[in-house]
Amino acid sequence: MNNPTQKIEGKDWITLPWIFSSNLNLFVEYATHLGNYACDSSDTVALEYGISQSTYEQAVWFEYSFAGNNKLELSFALDVGTDVLFVRCKANAELVTQIHTLATIMG
Repeated sequence: MNNPTQKIEGKDWITLPWIFSSNLNLFVEYATHLGNYACDSSDTVALEYGISQSTYEQAVWFEYSFAGNNKLELSFALDVGTDVLFVRCKANAELVTQIHTLATIMG
């Protein structure tokens, strides 16, 4: 699977397919489940607030990390005026592949 990589502030981000913003909570729930991370309502509140401040057009991304045996980082940017949410990921290769498939389904 070909995932374009972007170098951003010293981190390698894998650009995933966009998802519908209405699928955010379900996307995060499944992504964290795939990586065996805990996700609760405080994560949901933080994600919703942070993402509301993002904008793809101005390259303002919201980054969020989940701690566990392996680190999972997700980055989001809204396409303002639409239901589109752009997504990037940083994790081990196997998890990135699984989350890529998840994003494809939710877009």
